[in-house]
This record gives sequence, structure tokens and C-alpha cells, in this order.
Amino acid sequence: MAPLISFTSLATLSMMFVFVEAQVPAMFVFGDSLLDPGNNNNLATLAKANYFPNGIDFPEGVTGRYCNGRTVADYLGNLLGLPLIPPYNKPIITAHDTSRGVNFASAAAGILNDTGKLYGDRFSMDSQIQNFKRILEGLSSALVNGTEDYISRSLFLVCMGSNDYINNFLLPLSQTASMYTAESFAELLIHEYSRQLKELYELGARKFLIGGLGPLGCIPNQIGNYQNASNIAKGQIICLPILPLECENRSDFIFWDPYHPTDRANSIVAEYAYNGTLQASFPMNAMQLALL
Repeated sequence: MAPLISFTSLATLSMMFVFVEAQVPAMFVFGDSLLDPGNNNNLATLAKANYFPNGIDFPEGVTGRYCNGRTVADYLGNLLGLPLIPPYNKPIITAHDTSRGVNFASAAAGILNDTGKLYGDRFSMDSQIQNFKRILEGLSSALVNGTEDYISRSLFLVCMGSNDYINNFLLPLSQTASMYTAESFAELLIHEYSRQLKELYELGARKFLIGGLGPLGCIPNQIGNYQNASNIAKGQIICLPILPLECENRSDFIFWDPYHPTDRANSIVAEYAYNGTLQASFPMNAMQLALL
């Protein structure tokens, strides 16, 4: 339900995962549908992707990811030497499952609690933090040496805010838009997001990788709102998997659907987040952050 985050590059990655020694104990993921691994599958919501052709290029098939394959979180975890990070809201999740991290991301979620409510249930950023607290309680009893060092050395990937515009402020007849100017709404989001990140810090998080808000006006969903938008340009960037056979060259596209990147695009973003220059990841990249 949200656009590509603002890490960008022209690099390429293999579709195959190559596991290396883990550089961090775990990775905890907070976000929206860009990173959702299937947390909405069992919620009463329209915002779920547990149907074909989503997952057509994912080894496990359909999982609830808004993508033909892997998300940025999947690729980044692999680059850090971690196994696939499990969704928080899976039917059964054990302490062993969560020992290398948990993905709390939820489609339609936002910084604000009422963002995405038109779709039904979802885990807002505040709810995701509460879910992290529950996981932390379980880890406290499972880890012999406690969680303080474990959490402080783990990576926290956070990508939130797109839905607060797309599925809140920018909606037709939006009540939020009638209450705030664009400037005051941005200030509200910054205030709430800062509070939430500080709460994670107080819970022990120290290594944050935060995805910037992407160029919302450039995603296919928004471009399509303009009658003078170039049909050729839209065709070049969006796969539109209504009929998979019409999009066999999926790795040639940036977008899988009107909102979400393809597996190939996600691999590029993850690569630059992991070892990109300051122009891509400031003040340091994930590889440098992991070494601290």
C-alpha cells in the first residue's frame, strides 16, 4: 500500500540467497506493505496479499508479500547473514523462531493510528511497538544472558509514513486534510514518529536503519491520476500482474503493482541500503552500522 522507499541505485543482485556469517544477532522490522511478510493474512482487512500471482517468484510461493518475490527486508536480512525473518502474526511463533528477529510490518499501517482504517484491521506503528514488547518478554526468559546486549546489537529496520499520506491525508474528502495544512500535518507526523523511535530506543534499540519517504507523486498509482500521464512511461515501470503471462519479464520492471516494487527493484534498494554511499544511506550504511 505504499511506494518505494528512498534508497536508490543501479546495482543488481542475484535472485539466489547466499548465506554468510551473521553480522548482527537479529533484525526487527517495522513498516507497512513494502515490508509486510504476511502479518495481515489473518486480520479482518482488505489489505492483504495472500493470493496469486503475488509470490510467483518467492520460494515459498504466496505468503502475503506485496511482491512477486522478496521484500527489501528479506534481501537486507540475507546480506546481514540472517535467515528469513518470520512475521509476528504467524499462527504459531516460538522463542526459537524469534531468536534472529521478527517482522512486525503491516499493510495499510501508518505512523498515525487511524491511517488505513478504511481497509479494516492493521497493526499501526504504535501497535507494532506493543507487539515488539510482547516478543521482548518472551526473549527475556529464553536468552540466558538477557536481552540488553542482544537488542542493542540488533538492527532495527523502520519504514513508515507513506500510508499517512496515501491512505489518510490525500484521500478524497479526508477529514485529516480538513484539520491540518500540509505543513502542520508533516509536523504532526514528525512529532509522532520521533516519539515512536524514542520508545524503541528506550526499549534497548540502538542500531536504526530508517527508510525515507519516497517520491509519492511518482508511483504508478499517483501518475495514473493525471490524464496527461504518459502511457508509455507507466508501461515501462509497472508489471501489472493481472495476468502473469503478460508480465513474464518481471525483472525488467520497477513496480510490481501500482504501489509496490518488484523483487528486482527491492534487491537493488537493499544493496544500496547495505553498502551504498552517503548519497544512498546517511550517515552510514547498514554494513557499517552492523560493525559498530
